[in-house]
Amino acid sequence: MTTESRTREELAPARLLGPDLLRGVGIILLLLTNVPLILTPIRYEQVVGASPFTGVPVDDAAIMLFLSVPTMTGMGMFVLAMGHGLARAGAGRREFRYAIIRLGAIGVVGLLHGLLVWWGDILLYYFIAGVIALYFRFRQPIAQIAIGASITMFPLVLVVSDLLARIGTRGDGATNAMSAVSDAYRGLQADAASAYGSHDAGAILQQRLTDWLVYMQDFAPVGLPQLVGLLLIGIGISRLRAAGSTVLKTGRARSVLVIAVVVAGAAYLYQLGVQILLPHDTGVLSALSTWCQVIAPPVLAVAMYVLILMRETRLSASPLVRAVAAMGRYPLSIYIFTSIICAVAAYGFGYYGRVSASGAVAIGVVLTIVFALLSIAMDRAGKQGPMESLIRLVVKRRRPDQAQATSRGEGTWNR
Repeated sequence: MTTESRTREELAPARLLGPDLLRGVGIILLLLTNVPLILTPIRYEQVVGASPFTGVPVDDAAIMLFLSVPTMTGMGMFVLAMGHGLARAGAGRREFRYAIIRLGAIGVVGLLHGLLVWWGDILLYYFIAGVIALYFRFRQPIAQIAIGASITMFPLVLVVSDLLARIGTRGDGATNAMSAVSDAYRGLQADAASAYGSHDAGAILQQRLTDWLVYMQDFAPVGLPQLVGLLLIGIGISRLRAAGSTVLKTGRARSVLVIAVVVAGAAYLYQLGVQILLPHDTGVLSALSTWCQVIAPPVLAVAMYVLILMRETRLSASPLVRAVAAMGRYPLSIYIFTSIICAVAAYGFGYYGRVSASGAVAIGVVLTIVFALLSIAMDRAGKQGPMESLIRLVVKRRRPDQAQATSRGEGTWNR
């Protein structure tokens, strides 16, 4: 190492642990969720209300783990970390243009990923959420957090309407409506099994497009507003932190954090219990479960982010935490290559529906370990991930202060 390179390294500010750790935890949650969704038909079984348990202990344990992973919490962690990268978008026209180009590159990758690899893409929704959130870029940080919280909870309007409808509808009416939805998804499940196991590229592409559109219809009404809200919260928190605010370190903030974790945790456990024990319920208990499923994961994501920020110095001493944070430096590459590996196995080699739940979860765990080791090695070598390098290549006209922002971990997906 030359004297000049040592000097640059010494002068470069330390990379922030919080956003990397947040992305690392989020990518682990998504790995444990996405692998079973790609390899097995569990997505359709959840929607139709059938019990996913098979009576095989090892498979039932894997299904329990899959159901226990709060998917929206993982997505929420990513957009909270994205908020850290977009916090400077309101500093000027150049910074705003840079943010839009970066988001656009992620959106294009997401569109191609969803149409050509796996229907469950989330990157396109990150792009849409980012564009909407940047509309509020000139607001004060506290206002951004307040607006973000309001938008995050906006889907509760739909859930409350659903609850009132179930209360005011006769039991057989709600049952018939749910039965019609279940029949539609059973048909979709049969079509998916036929197409994905056919080795016919045309049939696979057509089914993937159908699944992509159905997923959009299922996810967008609730998931997109929550992504927008969490992104605004992430931007606001990052700006408060950059300004040296101590509002997150006060005793009141800790008390609110504890209450939020307890309430959100209890709500999530309730909806998990209903999902496991009463999968066929169409009444008030199921509606309340949906309410908990909407409100708990984003609250847990924000609470975990604030907790990480509070404990950042102490956490940095843990080798396990540093390993997870290393994965958080290559989330886009891990996300895309996980989809490619599993999609090739499921659709190319015809393993879709032939992999057990325990096998799918085991593959997710193995991929997590492999990607963690690769991330640690690449981070120590100072290498960028292939997808992160691609995003940087697209956004090659960097801001004058981008080198400093990069070393601090302010990139949306890349280092």
